[in-house]
Amino acid sequence: MATNFNGFPDDMIDPRLKGKEWFYKHSEAVLNNPNGIVPNSDYYYKSREINEIKSYAQGRQDTNRYKRTPLGRQIAGESWLATDFTPIAIIPKIREMLISQLLQREFDVQAFAVDPISLAEEDTEFTKMKLKVLARDIAKGTPLQDNPAIKRMTGEAEDLESLELSKEFGYKSTMTMVAEDAISMVLQQNDIDEKRKQNIESLIDAGIGGYDIWIDAQNNVRFDACETSSLVCSYASKNDFSDAAYIGNIEPMMVSDLAQWFDVDDLAKICESAKGEYDNPRFFDNNIAPFKVMVLNVNLISIDTQAYKREINSKGNDDVLKVDFKYTSEKYNPREATTTPKFATINRKSVYKYSRVMGTDFMFNYGPKENQGRKVSKWWDVKFDKILNTWNKYRMSWVGLTERLIPIADRYQLVWQKIQNIDAKTIPYVMNVNFSQLENVIWGASTDANGGKWTPLQIMDFIMQNYTAVFRTEDLNENERPNFSPVTFSQTPQLAMIAELTGELQFLISQIYDISGLNQGVAGNPDSKMLTTGLQMQQQATNNALYLMSKADEKLYLNLCEAIFLKVQIAVKRGNVEGYVRALGSQAVKFLKINPDISNREYAIFLKDAPTREQRLALYQEMQTNEAKGLLNPMDIIIISETRNIKMAWRYLAKAIKDAQEDIHRRQIEMQQQQSNGNMQVAIEAEKAKRETLKLQGQIEIQKETVKGQWQYYIEQMKKGSDIDEANVHANAKVLSSRIIASAKSASASL
Repeated sequence: MATNFNGFPDDMIDPRLKGKEWFYKHSEAVLNNPNGIVPNSDYYYKSREINEIKSYAQGRQDTNRYKRTPLGRQIAGESWLATDFTPIAIIPKIREMLISQLLQREFDVQAFAVDPISLAEEDTEFTKMKLKVLARDIAKGTPLQDNPAIKRMTGEAEDLESLELSKEFGYKSTMTMVAEDAISMVLQQNDIDEKRKQNIESLIDAGIGGYDIWIDAQNNVRFDACETSSLVCSYASKNDFSDAAYIGNIEPMMVSDLAQWFDVDDLAKICESAKGEYDNPRFFDNNIAPFKVMVLNVNLISIDTQAYKREINSKGNDDVLKVDFKYTSEKYNPREATTTPKFATINRKSVYKYSRVMGTDFMFNYGPKENQGRKVSKWWDVKFDKILNTWNKYRMSWVGLTERLIPIADRYQLVWQKIQNIDAKTIPYVMNVNFSQLENVIWGASTDANGGKWTPLQIMDFIMQNYTAVFRTEDLNENERPNFSPVTFSQTPQLAMIAELTGELQFLISQIYDISGLNQGVAGNPDSKMLTTGLQMQQQATNNALYLMSKADEKLYLNLCEAIFLKVQIAVKRGNVEGYVRALGSQAVKFLKINPDISNREYAIFLKDAPTREQRLALYQEMQTNEAKGLLNPMDIIIISETRNIKMAWRYLAKAIKDAQEDIHRRQIEMQQQQSNGNMQVAIEAEKAKRETLKLQGQIEIQKETVKGQWQYYIEQMKKGSDIDEANVHANAKVLSSRIIASAKSASASL
């Protein structure tokens, strides 16, 4: 079988010939590749290195390195000089704060349609919504405004401005929301929070993190944080290893788990090859249960060449059919108009897998990788199911922050042990006693047993019990000695040594903070005199120090979401994909059943930073303020609260406030117009009433004049009638008087 100059087997062969021998040659090239990484000399080497870093991360590193004297002799454990070698948890504290800082950043997954079908659907739907908005504007104030066909439904844009706002922030078609729901469902079902925490720990400790993704037997998409301590990989120049030719790992495996691939005799040979290694028994007694082996698992990208032929079928139509690989040498010119078969070849990348029992020639589980992830628009390309990323990669080496801090942690522990050792033997001060001045001191009655003299021991007891030192400033010859004291105390250099070592501890702590990028402000111990601006600068300094790790975490998360979507597309073709998921931003749980049509779509996946608590709090406070002013209604509050995109939430809030203010302004104008119209109507009515009053007054005056004339006429008539009556009366009186006088005269005459 042909091989390349670097020992790898040839890719450009019939894919059916890529069998056991081909994969065995590839495994040999992997184990001997000087440009890649593989723990081929000692399969536990890299694992031990990671385990040592993890022990420092927990503050449980091996303390034997600290138990050496400068001469290399062990300090006796039972000696009075024995020291407490328990490690001081300096690295764990820093590491936990770094993890917390990175975990506080949360992501929202957003999908945007990029395939022609989805784009056409979105354009059509957007056009329908626009026409609906325009129809509502035209029908406003007419009986058609209540027509169900144009009536605004919940969640729809109210006007063209809202529609443009929705489009600006990413209009979501039904299938786009299905894509986002599918990714969210898989993330939550696999406990993304815990898996992401494991990867952040790996990025901090070892400088590399990753995920493994697959589809299980129940057609569920699964992923896990991958083990990077025994990584096997070809040379890759990119931080995400996207240009790697193969990726794998070496992991332990129980021999009993190999029974599905090997018979009893082969299993016995495997156990014989592993006797005394990997904690196995030194003798094999036909019992495979306690035996385990190291297995090399590799996924590789290979070029598959497929031959096709073009021919005219019996109906006169072109047919393109897959043919045997042997025809790849005959090329096909599509411009030739002929009925004779012509051949063409198409190359595409494929992922293959194999496993090899280390130390043996046994190969198993080899062949094409199942459920390979391919984008619809890039059917010829493929990606690994192992997602990796580093934040400080150079060639094929990287280092984590914890590993950088190990030398300082070791120095800190050694200084701490020196302090303990010095403290155990410390004599902080010494008492200087001048016995020549304490002998034959007369101090007491002469009748004492000593004739009034105290012994030096009695004087020392007196000093220690009463904290009083009595002395004379004159000697026996009465010479003055003013600076003389029989007992003095002096400080030893040991206290200064402890102070110096304590200062070194503080220096080492500051070094740890400088290397990690943390500071007292971020650690929760800010200077009480520091202003807010200073604290913000400290936070920004930490963010800058963690930026590369944060971007690596973001890249891993994004690549995982893209891989999840590709796996979901495969899974829905195999059967139903469904499950429960907690809605983002709430505790509501909903059941999802992914639409199978998603397998024909393609979406661009993006990550947005989820709003922080401070951003949400500022938004809620603004909402409460404007709600109190009557500028927000309950529907607006619900929509804003459920909007994860903080920029869109602010834009919606601003628009809702603007619309409310415009509505209030419009109502004020209407009220002013109504008031003005009312005042005008009142004036008109008043003028009308005035005119009616004047008219009435005129009529009354006319009536008064008429009545007055009538009364004058009546009076005149009455006067005239009275004069006539009076004349008649006078005439009648005169007649009557004449008659009476005549009667009287007649009577008198009679008499």
